[in-house]
Parts: sequence; C-alpha cells; structure tokens
Amino acid sequence: MDALNRAHVRWAMPLSVAVTALALWHPPRLEAQLVLTLLSGLLLGAPHGLTDILHLPRLGGMLPGALAKRWPSLTGMALYVMGAGLFLWTWSLWPVANLCLFLLVSAWHFGGQDVKAYGGALRYPRMTGLSRGLGLVGMLILPHPETSTYFNQMTNTQAFHSPEHAPWLAGALALLWLGSALATRHRLFMLETALLAMFIYVLPPLIGFTLYFCTWHAPRHLMEYGEYIIIHAYVTFLSYLTFFTIILYLVFSIFWTASLSLPLSQVEALDTLWFFFRVLAALTMVHVMVAIMEEKRT
Repeated sequence: MDALNRAHVRWAMPLSVAVTALALWHPPRLEAQLVLTLLSGLLLGAPHGLTDILHLPRLGGMLPGALAKRWPSLTGMALYVMGAGLFLWTWSLWPVANLCLFLLVSAWHFGGQDVKAYGGALRYPRMTGLSRGLGLVGMLILPHPETSTYFNQMTNTQAFHSPEHAPWLAGALALLWLGSALATRHRLFMLETALLAMFIYVLPPLIGFTLYFCTWHAPRHLMEYGEYIIIHAYVTFLSYLTFFTIILYLVFSIFWTASLSLPLSQVEALDTLWFFFRVLAALTMVHVMVAIMEEKRT
C-alpha cells in the first residue's frame, strides 16, 4: 500500500494545485458549485460507497433468524437502507444535532482513512488521524462565513453563525493541524497536510470539500479494496456499480430536467439540492458505521 499511496500522492498533489489555481482564477457561482459537488459525489461517491457491498453478508449475518442465514446479503442491504432512512427521519426531528453528529463522524472517518493510507509509517496514528479530521472539517467551516449559511439552509434553522474571531481560530487550528503532521516526522505526509490546509483555506468550502473527496479520500478508499475486488468480487461489484450508477443518473437527470422546465425559484432549486445533500449525508453515516464495524472486527 505504501508504494501505491506514494503514486497516488504524486498525481493528487499537482492536480489539487491546478484545480485550486483554476477555481481562484475563475470562481464558479454557487449553483455551479452545488451541481459540481453533487455530480462528483455521484461519479466517485457511488463506487466509493459501493465497497460496502463486500460487508453486506457479514452485516446481515449479525441478525438472528433463518432469513438472515439464508440471504445475508439481502438482509444486510435492508439494514443498510433502514439505517440511512433512520438518519433522514431523525434529521427531520433534530436537524442541528444530526448535522453536528455527521460532521464529527466525518472528521473521524476522513482523518482515520488518510492516516491508514500510510500504514504503520506515521508516529502517533490515532492523534494524527483525529487532528487531521478535525482540522479538515474545521478549516471548511471557520475561514468561510458562507458555510454557516449553507448549514442553516440544510437544517432550515438559524442556529449556525460564523464566530467573531473566526480567522484567528482558523489560524490556530491550522497550526495545530500542521503541528500534528510535523510530529509524525514523515515528509510526504507533512507536505500533503500543508497542501490540504492551503487549498481548503483559500477555496470556497464546497469546491474545497469536492477537491478533497474526489482527489484524496475516495481514491484511497477504492485503493484499499481494489485488489480484493479485482481478485474475488469484480463481477458483483461491477453489477452493483452499473445498477446504482444508472439509478443515480436517472434521478439526477429527472431533477435537472424538472428544474429547467418547472418555474422553480432559486430558493426552491437550492432547497431541492440541499435535500440531495441530506440523502448523501445519511448514506455517509451508514458507510462510516460499516467502516467502524469492520475496524473493530479486524
């Protein structure tokens, strides 16, 4: 994994720099940012999330009864969908609490995945992963007042406000983030962390997150399972990937066609897009829970 991770970092770094320069030279409008984030989430998020199908039999087998024993994959899929549905339902009841929980869980997942890509080469992996994830999520929030607006739109509340000294807090967080990377004494990881801190600070938050997810997180997750999928489960994986990609494409196409043909206001269109983000958040929560289950098992 170390050689594969080095190869990944070597192409991800110049790509991140190029995208950052392009976005700063010609900043996209909010609507374009939302569509770009959703499309990239569908194109890379679908195969990235579909690695969970490898764990469905074990997930379904955790339940008692003949049905779980006979069709563990089907039972696991039912549990997966029910988990996402439960998160969406609780979001309607406690949107602020659910969003905060989602951010904390995402921070843990992103940081842990980035550290895991380096195997045992990093010192203090748990501390480094935690600071990496919190730094990533914090830098998407603190330097960008618009993030609070997005959170309020996602939750239909006015609960989120940009702190008065947000730039100073962001600077302190960046120093903590970089300090934890220096403590690893791993030059490639330090360089990667400095680059991530830079582009997440200067880019609009939606573009910064999209760049991180598509260039760093999703490829690493796919590389982790790539060898197993190719050897043992490529037919199953490609079948699921084809099916869900078609479904996701149809759903997005219907939404896109409706948004062009119906007299939707900008607010209504954004509300619809934020709903898709809530669905992605629900799927992400279940995805992370499956990752936690597998980590405890191993």
